[in-house]
Amino acid sequence: MLNGIAEITATASFVPAQLETMPAFFATADVEDDELSIARQAARAAFTWPGDELVSTVTPLTEAQQALMAKGEIFYNHCAICHGPTGTGIEGLAPTLVDTQWVLDSEQQLGRIILQGLSGPIDVNGVTWNSVMPPHGHLETLDDETLAGLMTYLRRSWGNKADPVSVESAAAIRAATAERTFPWTVLELEQMSFSESGQ
Repeated sequence: MLNGIAEITATASFVPAQLETMPAFFATADVEDDELSIARQAARAAFTWPGDELVSTVTPLTEAQQALMAKGEIFYNHCAICHGPTGTGIEGLAPTLVDTQWVLDSEQQLGRIILQGLSGPIDVNGVTWNSVMPPHGHLETLDDETLAGLMTYLRRSWGNKADPVSVESAAAIRAATAERTFPWTVLELEQMSFSESGQ
């Protein structure tokens, strides 16, 4: 039956079945070379549910990336005070983190904003904000793993679908900005040319 479902998913007109939650059947760990596991993987694309990343063309996070993201989610409690528990911002206080270039486009810019802060004005989804976001790089709880997890959490939550951030990238951003003692401006960030190493 699973193999038959897998064949159907290859047709041009196929649309995945929308489920309310992930079935326990797909939460079961697969076993290499196990016939049922292989068939389950083949039929997986036939189903989707809220939060499902496979059918949405986003590469699912690895277990290690999920663990980092969990650390970042805990740290996000600091951010939620201004940006709201669902990242949609708080009127008059801080902008949304949902579907905005400042979260999705460049992990190098995002990392700098988190570590050293940002001084407005800044345009976020057509709304201009002219305030100061304080730095967080001095917090002992924001080590490189947590920074990578926080950026991954921001880039993969509330419908955001950007790439995760590695610990190595987070560490490189921190090292490249270690001497910075005051917030960035939009102009500074936009004029920078970032390499993959974060320099």
